[in-house]
Amino acid sequence: MMLPLAIQLIILLGLPLLAQVFFQNKWLSPVVLAYAGGLLAGTLIPGVIHSELAGPLSEGSIMLAIPLLLFGTRLQHFREKTGKAMYAFAFCVIAGMTVSFFAPQFLGDSLPDSSRLSAMLVGLYTGGTPNMQAIGMGLGVTDETIILVNAADVVTGGAYLLFLTSLAPWLFGKILPVATVDADEMINLEKEKIIPTHAIKAVLLALTLAGISIGSVFLVFGNMEKVSWIILMLTTLSLLASSTRQVKSWQGIYPVATYFLLVLCFALGTLADFRNIMDQGTAILTYTFIVMCATIILHLALCRIFGIDRDTFMIASTAALFGPAFIGQIAGVLKNPGLVVQGMLTGLLGYAIGNYLGFLLFWLLETF
Repeated sequence: MMLPLAIQLIILLGLPLLAQVFFQNKWLSPVVLAYAGGLLAGTLIPGVIHSELAGPLSEGSIMLAIPLLLFGTRLQHFREKTGKAMYAFAFCVIAGMTVSFFAPQFLGDSLPDSSRLSAMLVGLYTGGTPNMQAIGMGLGVTDETIILVNAADVVTGGAYLLFLTSLAPWLFGKILPVATVDADEMINLEKEKIIPTHAIKAVLLALTLAGISIGSVFLVFGNMEKVSWIILMLTTLSLLASSTRQVKSWQGIYPVATYFLLVLCFALGTLADFRNIMDQGTAILTYTFIVMCATIILHLALCRIFGIDRDTFMIASTAALFGPAFIGQIAGVLKNPGLVVQGMLTGLLGYAIGNYLGFLLFWLLETF
């Protein structure tokens, strides 16, 4: 039975807050708990949280989290490290294209249309869900398949996110060099105290910038389907705002941004029903899992060969596989907030090139 709208909204907004308050500094990150909690709710009690509420709420959370994350960053961090970040991101793109090209040849027997699935996964693991959906629609993939790929990504991506926020820093630190972080950057971002007046101003500014970004893209293109342009505009405006004296004076904004990330994770989790994945999409889940793992391993090998450090590798992997929304969480785990800007910008680059790479891969697979 469908719960009243107000109760659904309380659940979607309240449970992420509980995860943030009671599970900070635990080996299980609040973002993972929010993801898992949403997936559990969507599986055990499907339909209780309506997708028409959870979907827009997750999209709105992204639009607030991005500027709130960027308000606390400084552009000099990106100028100092952008070269290495771009190399690491390029290695991830190369890994994703390579694995997705060869996957149909080794795994194609399990799926009737593996070329289209590989093309969608290139968009997903270079830019994100908007790219995956755009490529799927452009290649004539059914809505049911797109939903199953998205659901499979929630499961496989959630598992990798759990790994990134728990064992990954230790394990990858055994394989890649660990860069020295300046002492003034080694802070626990989640422990920042929220100053209510600063937080209210930051949220209001984030809402204003989001509105300007959406309105500008609508005026130029006549619709709001250009998600990459909306996010690019929002990021540009947020970076400009972060350089102003007033925004620089705001304190305790990061925990507010983290909260909206948790709302995003929980809402996305409720959209997936794990039983539906197992009943209808086992082959897609297996294919997605293998492609993701092989992409990460090849990316790690390339970074090892070319001397990329652990933190840059993890941020680049997060930017490519998850997009900008999760950069702040991983930077917090690494205690290296100087990586936020470069991770955000490389993630946005993925939004820009993901569609092109997906269609290019499909053409290559069909031609050769």
